[in-house]
Amino acid sequence: MHAACVSTISPPDLPTHIPLSIEQRSSRSSSLIKLCLVAPAALALLSPFILLAGHMTGNALVRAHLAEHPGALLQLLLGLAFWTVLFAWPLKRMVESLGRARTVEIGPGTVHVTELSLFGETAWQEPLAAYAGVAHHIRASLSGVRHELLLVHPDPDRTVLVALAPRLSQVEIDTLCRLLGRAEIPSRELYKVRLKPGFLGATKPSTRIRDAHA
Repeated sequence: MHAACVSTISPPDLPTHIPLSIEQRSSRSSSLIKLCLVAPAALALLSPFILLAGHMTGNALVRAHLAEHPGALLQLLLGLAFWTVLFAWPLKRMVESLGRARTVEIGPGTVHVTELSLFGETAWQEPLAAYAGVAHHIRASLSGVRHELLLVHPDPDRTVLVALAPRLSQVEIDTLCRLLGRAEIPSRELYKVRLKPGFLGATKPSTRIRDAHA
C-alpha cells in the first residue's frame, strides 16, 4: 500500500521502542468518491465500442465489410484494448483500497508487513539492514499538509510508512532514526526510478543509497 493511500495510522504517536507494531488504513470514503467519478467516465468512453459491437453482431453487411477490411477491425480492437487498459488498472486500485489495511511490524533486525485487501492477504519480510534510511516527506493535498517518515528500500514496493503527523520536528526525526538504526536520507530518494532485476538490466541503487548503507 502506497503511503499516499494511508489515511490513519495507529498508534498515532511516534514509536518509542522496538519491537513495534503499526496499523495503517486507507480512507474508504475517499476511495468510494474516486470510484464513483472514474467508473461513469470509463463507461461513457467504452459505450461507443459496446454499441458498435452490438451493431456488428446484428448486421450482416457490417460483418461482411469488416471481413473485407480487416485493418478497420484491428483499429477498433486496438482502440477498445487501449481504453480498457487505461481505466482497468486505476479502477482495480480503487476497488482494492476500499478494504485495504496494512500491519507493519519492526523487530530487532527485521521488517514484516501484512496487507489485507478485498482480493486477499499478502505478507512479506525484509531485513532492516536492507533499508537505505529514513526519509522525511511532506505531502500536500486538498485535505492539507502532513508529514511522513518512511523506511526507504531500493525496491519502492518495500518502502514502508512508519510515522504520520501534522508536523514533525528534527528532534523527533532524529529520535526515530536512532531507534531504527537507520540514517536520515533526502526525500528525493523516494522519487528515483529503480529497475527490478531482469527488467532492462539489473537494479543499481543510487550513490546516496549506497553511502547510507556504509
